[in-house]
Amino acid sequence: MRCYGFQNEVKSYLNRLERENGFRVSAVAAKAINDRVESLKKSRVWSQYSLGFNDKDGDAYLTRANVTDLIGRSEVLWFARGMKALGLYQNMVAWPMRNYQNAGTGSTVYSLGGLGIYNGTSYNNPSWGTAGISFTGTQYITLTPSIFNNWSAGTLSAVYNRGATNGTYQTIIGDSGSKFELSYFGDTLRGCVNNKNSATFTDTNLNKFNNIFSTFSVAEDIQKFYFNTTNQGTTIPSGTTGTTTNKTIGGTFATSLSFPFTGSVGFLFGLQKYLSADSVSVVNKLYKQTLGNGLGLS
Repeated sequence: MRCYGFQNEVKSYLNRLERENGFRVSAVAAKAINDRVESLKKSRVWSQYSLGFNDKDGDAYLTRANVTDLIGRSEVLWFARGMKALGLYQNMVAWPMRNYQNAGTGSTVYSLGGLGIYNGTSYNNPSWGTAGISFTGTQYITLTPSIFNNWSAGTLSAVYNRGATNGTYQTIIGDSGSKFELSYFGDTLRGCVNNKNSATFTDTNLNKFNNIFSTFSVAEDIQKFYFNTTNQGTTIPSGTTGTTTNKTIGGTFATSLSFPFTGSVGFLFGLQKYLSADSVSVVNKLYKQTLGNGLGLS
């Protein structure tokens, strides 16, 4: 492909795609990628996070998930590179759920990250879309049980669009009701770890948000919430939770009705990796510019 006036990184990447992968790159797609790179460079995000198109782990994910959309492929590679620059990739497993960044069809939700390959499996056919996977109370993604067990420190994050209808319970991501989860009870965003129910944040305007980036961090017996990038404070856990031990994105207790929501991505940072406020902020910024582009995150 002739890319006159394009960024050198873009020209090299597009030529490699056509040469090694047999991709036919249209002029429109090529320009869209080049425009994104120019914007990232202008905003200094490109240099701040050492972004680029060459990443073997990102390439391996794209092959597993059979991602063919050129923008989706680029965003995955940029995000993987950025998380490595932050020193967080090896402690992360993520589930990108926007259709053009993952398989986009079928029941397997492929995982990305250095903690290992932990693909999710969707139940009852939640629908893939450009903003993510849309769930109702009878639809969810099951996750590998072992990665949520025996936590004393770690972080869960998710980006989602919550529907307007309130329900009694919804697991955003985690082990519903037991070891480690980020969830909703009605209008209350809640976290729990090691059977301790705590760290709640209630906001009557939750349904007015478009897309939300929520984070629940645990260090020993201290728990913190971040709503988008705003630190909502520290709480000490107390009490106990239910006995359900499903590991899901979007799950519920069997007898509960839940609100509909669309999940764009789920994150687990493990191996005792507790994200500080500064880390939450830079991950949020990287995500907004890469995998979360166009979601209107604050």
